[in-house]
Amino acid sequence: MSTNKGGVAGNKIEMILVDTAYKVPEAVAAVRKFAVQDNVDMIATWGVGEGLAAKPIIQRYKIPTINYSTGWEILEPPIEYMYLPFGSYRMDCEAVLDYIRAIHKGKEAPKVGLLTTTVPTACRYINRAVNMPPRTTLTSLPSRNSLL
Repeated sequence: MSTNKGGVAGNKIEMILVDTAYKVPEAVAAVRKFAVQDNVDMIATWGVGEGLAAKPIIQRYKIPTINYSTGWEILEPPIEYMYLPFGSYRMDCEAVLDYIRAIHKGKEAPKVGLLTTTVPTACRYINRAVNMPPRTTLTSLPSRNSLL
């Protein structure tokens, strides 16, 4: 528990910062150093690629790790010691689709409006969510700018 004096239980926190510039090899090297040399109590990774590549090291050394991405792949088995501080794109899409399925009363297929971006990562997550069998029977229609 944090105290007014700072730190945890009266102990100051030593923060070791490494800028990996979203480069997976640098991230893996930093995580390895955190685990082997620095003996950290917790790790925070940023990108999906970094988190996935570091997963074997994190699990080997049993270090709780928060990945600050929205990549659902982080929570695919094995998931021990891996945490997302918030949902993922996939979880968000599933929640929207579950909600629509629960409230939709019409005989026609429900329609969902989606604001998105042309970033390839976002398109990949949207495609996966819309085409998730067997949870949904929604179909994906081509959009004007071919996002789906």
